Amino acid sequence: MNEHPDILDLELFRTGEAAEDVGEHVLRCPQCQAELDRLSELSTQLAPADVPVADIAPAVDEAVLAVIGRRTSPRLRLILTVTRWLAPAAAALLVLGGIAVLWWNGPKGTAPGASAYAACDLNRDGSVDILDALAMARGLKAGATSPAWDVNRDGRVDSADVDAVARRAVAIEQEEVEG
Repeated sequence: MNEHPDILDLELFRTGEAAEDVGEHVLRCPQCQAELDRLSELSTQLAPADVPVADIAPAVDEAVLAVIGRRTSPRLRLILTVTRWLAPAAAALLVLGGIAVLWWNGPKGTAPGASAYAACDLNRDGSVDILDALAMARGLKAGATSPAWDVNRDGRVDSADVDAVARRAVAIEQEEVEG
């Protein structure tokens, strides 16, 4: 392992669930050991002190559920059974509906899911921000542009496209900027 493990790997190490190479690194690295101490302290501070942790055996759990099932009305049992099947189906429909809305309301003239600004992520950091607008302005000044930079889709790459990217970068709500 050449790099330091991330915080998730350190937490897995702290709980005894990390990969072997993470453990080897942590045991040799004072910086990771200090971070591990910080995580342990944070865990102690966040752990509720007066709540006992109960480990319920599966057989006991099933017995309790059986008693509850006998003591509930047939109508309630039907509702619980239907809910057990409908909840995952409703969640799946909600996710699919959200995807459909995003696809339907996505930028026009681009492939579904593609952002009109994706080609404008000039520094390839995964987001279009003011640094990309600056790079676009410098490229425009140097005469080195790309047709993909036509953010406002007016058929030319000019300062209006730089302004559109800059407006989007500083907007409170990140939405498509129209030129």
